[in-house]
Amino acid sequence: MKVYVASPVRPVLEQCKEAGFDENNAFLQVSWFASQGCKTMKELGHTPLSPILAFDGVYSEYEERERIDQACEELLLSCDAIYVVPTDYNKDSKGIARELEIAKAHNIPIIGA
Repeated sequence: MKVYVASPVRPVLEQCKEAGFDENNAFLQVSWFASQGCKTMKELGHTPLSPILAFDGVYSEYEERERIDQACEELLLSCDAIYVVPTDYNKDSKGIARELEIAKAHNIPIIGA
């Protein structure tokens, strides 16, 4: 089963910036969450697809947000399920909230929910 791996971006960047970490370290944290979610899905026998890992270096988080959202939606709609990586940042992630809305609207199962 192809599983869309949703994990936070903007809340991590914002909170790291507030804590005085540079953006490169924040993006390392973002990538780590995505990688961990992919590993979890792989261990369950699924094919994980993370937009964060797939689009790394392709889009600018701050300048191309609409294009990112469109690409994420297209990727999500090609998947059989969605998995949200458990983090403390999720509650503040508008992206994850949007992805879950899309999944529900298209009857895409949510793993772990």
